Amino acid sequence: TATVTYPPLAGSRNGYGYQAAIGPINTPRYLQLFTRFEAADRVVPSWNWAGSLCTLGWMLFRRMGLAALVYFGVAAALLLAAGVLVALVFRDAPELQWGVGLATALLLFLVPGILADTWLYTHTRKRMARALADSANWTEAAALLGRQAVGWPRAGWVALGHVALLAGATAVWLAVPGMQGSLATGISGSR
Repeated sequence: TATVTYPPLAGSRNGYGYQAAIGPINTPRYLQLFTRFEAADRVVPSWNWAGSLCTLGWMLFRRMGLAALVYFGVAAALLLAAGVLVALVFRDAPELQWGVGLATALLLFLVPGILADTWLYTHTRKRMARALADSANWTEAAALLGRQAVGWPRAGWVALGHVALLAGATAVWLAVPGMQGSLATGISGSR
């Protein structure tokens, strides 16, 4: 595999390139984190609540479209596998059904929470390398990155998308006959 070489943090005027690439939202947090990654010359464990609780939306907000597509595919496959286990394999074992559900939830929320900052760091470094390749100097690269950075209007659209998705899922849950009853039966049946 090919190794991507990124410009050093010092070459980006002590974070100026990162600041331009990150944009105005959560900039201090990510600057501190990326500086720590640079100082350690590797990524170090961190936790990202947005990456954990709203993974797909967070990725779309941060313009990580390909990563969002991969995550969506992996999440869909995981949910399908869990559904098959619950419906076919553990059909008569409610405790194991709950275990599969809990394990699936942990994977869907815990893994992205731990890896989200690493994913963003890698994505940001690639964007910075592309901007440098397309520019004559750091000033031009930072200006290009600043024009591409995410801001509050995009955050509003992503939040609106989350609300619409939640409203749609709630409407389906309320509209499908027996869904509320089957959930209550599953909960009381496992006691």
